[in-house]
Amino acid sequence: MTDPAPSPCRSWGRRVQAWFDGEVSELEAGEIRAHLLDCSACRRAVGLWRSLREDLSLLQPEPVEPEVFEALAERFVASLAEEVHAFSRALQIWKTAAAVLLLAGAGLLAADRLLFPGVVQAHRPSEVDRAVERLLRERRQAAPPASEGAGPGAAAGEDRPEDEPGGRDGEPPAPGEDRAGEEGSR
Repeated sequence: MTDPAPSPCRSWGRRVQAWFDGEVSELEAGEIRAHLLDCSACRRAVGLWRSLREDLSLLQPEPVEPEVFEALAERFVASLAEEVHAFSRALQIWKTAAAVLLLAGAGLLAADRLLFPGVVQAHRPSEVDRAVERLLRERRQAAPPASEGAGPGAAAGEDRPEDEPGGRDGEPPAPGEDRAGEEGSR
């Protein structure tokens, strides 16, 4: 079994670490060097730290030449310029396509209005409301009365007045329809 990593003695440990990192004054460095001559645990710890520092320095690459940075910067700028140009070209194509579609839509709308006037026109909301009311009235008149057991309310023994929502046939009143005075008001 191998020994655990050596550590400096307790009383000098932090001071030895600070000395190894170059964080102490000359006076204090002299005291620590004198202590290292007497303390084998601190010497072993400093030896281990030095070997770790050397191993780690092997992993650090050599300094990069300024020319390499300049070449990388030029490639980056050129690549960015190509990307911006491609994006602006694509944006121009999309804008042109949108303009063509807009003009085509406007042309079709104008042609529809000029060539086929009045054929396909939307009705005013009041005409549509009257038509819906008329259809609902016809449906109610064609349905059998609720007292004969035809409706869902009759099967459950429920009697709903016609003037409540969900009255006859479970239909809500149409917009603007008053069920109480429906026959007399029209």
